[in-house]
Amino acid sequence: MKKDMVFWRMAAIGLGVFIIAALILFSFSSDEAAKRYEERAGQLADENFKLKLNLSIQLDKVEALDKMLEGYSKGAVQGLALPDHTEQGGEADQGYLDSDGDGLMDSVDAHPEAAAAYSREYTWQYAGKTNTLKLNINRDWYEYYLNKKRATTKEHYLTPSDPLIVDIANEIQKAIDNNNYKSKAEFVMSFVQNMEYVDDNTTKGQPYPRYPIETLWDGKGDCEDFTYLAASILKDLNVDIVLLDIPGHLVVGVNCANCDGAYWEHNGKKYYYIESTATGYKLGDLPEQYEQWRGRTITIRDV
Repeated sequence: MKKDMVFWRMAAIGLGVFIIAALILFSFSSDEAAKRYEERAGQLADENFKLKLNLSIQLDKVEALDKMLEGYSKGAVQGLALPDHTEQGGEADQGYLDSDGDGLMDSVDAHPEAAAAYSREYTWQYAGKTNTLKLNINRDWYEYYLNKKRATTKEHYLTPSDPLIVDIANEIQKAIDNNNYKSKAEFVMSFVQNMEYVDDNTTKGQPYPRYPIETLWDGKGDCEDFTYLAASILKDLNVDIVLLDIPGHLVVGVNCANCDGAYWEHNGKKYYYIESTATGYKLGDLPEQYEQWRGRTITIRDV
């Protein structure tokens, strides 16, 4: 009997020790778990903050670009004043400060202290008349495209909705109306044909397709640069066009029902060749070096 009592006492003591040890271990584990939970919660909060901050920065950039576009569209053509700078009030507005009034917020403006602009005048002959176009090209807007990643497809170099292109198209349309010019395509191309032709290896040392505003700023380019510029203007003038991608050359194809010369059929329409790199070429005129492609299959790109 005594042995049994001793056994049960020892068992009870052992059980008690086990329970106490388990509680101590659980306490330590709970503390560790709580600590890990607290650390992870802090990490998640920090990550959430970073995500919100990054989103806020991106939204600021989008809003800044929208404001730049709005402001630039009001001052691209020489003679129109750039929008007046509206003073912002309070600390909450400092992130939207536009010191130089060019429509680009200081936080993303490469030149926040000055509305850097480049004045360029283009003069060319068409139908026996001298035509002149004066532009103020905003440097910040130019640098936006200069630093933009080169597009992977040729169609993406067209920028018909850019404020500068819209302004040019409006001026072109006025000249057409005032002078009773018959062909929008030929008049636009005469403007582009008079720019200096320089190949990319000379200017950049490698293939370098320019966005239209880069070509306007530089005042020179090669066939694809002139084609992107002309196509952007023609698109804004509602001319039905495609890109004719001939091996080693790129030009605009213009839909015309009653024209003569070289053309390629596409989607049941005739798109006539028009040269962009030399003066004197009219709709349908095909340079001798490309005669081999007349009537042959080439790549035609919708734009």
